[in-house]
Amino acid sequence: MNGFPSPEQVRARFIWRQTEPTPERLTAIEIINERIAELVAQGWKRRDWRPTTPGSPFVKRQESHYGRYLDWDSTIVTTEWFDHPYRLIAPDGRSVFVSEPYGVEAEGIAHLAAMLGDGWNVRVLADMAIHYPGWTVAIWITKKAGAA
Repeated sequence: MNGFPSPEQVRARFIWRQTEPTPERLTAIEIINERIAELVAQGWKRRDWRPTTPGSPFVKRQESHYGRYLDWDSTIVTTEWFDHPYRLIAPDGRSVFVSEPYGVEAEGIAHLAAMLGDGWNVRVLADMAIHYPGWTVAIWITKKAGAA
């Protein structure tokens, strides 16, 4: 199971409660399905991402206590850039943490810039958004090679 929504699920999400979908929504559906198909063909998988997901940029300590990961940065839930999050699993097994906000303000940019010094790569990719292309941008966050 690759974890991505099917084309039918994407369409249902975008035309929910609309008798006649707008051309903009129909275009978004087409773009989303093309991007998902490309990722699946390359061997990528999609999973949920919560701030407490093991390996997440927001987990400060990974010790397990009753099956939970402790000490996560709870300020993340108040930043506008952490929106529509998910995790991609690359064919080689590495995780790419993805957030798709509608915009990023100064505080979010500062937070993302600080992540660079904490051992993370941050890329903003408009052409990889699969939540609502043309409205959201994909922020891809990966662990830097050799970072602890």
